[in-house]
Amino acid sequence: MNYQTINAKELTQKAIEKHGSQYSVAKATGVNHALISKMISGKLTNPTLKTVNKLLECLQ
Repeated sequence: MNYQTINAKELTQKAIEKHGSQYSVAKATGVNHALISKMISGKLTNPTLKTVNKLLECLQ
């Protein structure tokens, strides 16, 4: 996946599909649940590369 084409909301949704809930994604990645919630709602569209990497790792 090319970083330029990553959509934070879509990436987070895929992680939730795999792990079952926002809480589970937060626990698996170490990313704050509030941040996960903001990405899902579209309030946060530009997460840090570190956050993106954590989400990508949890999808493997």
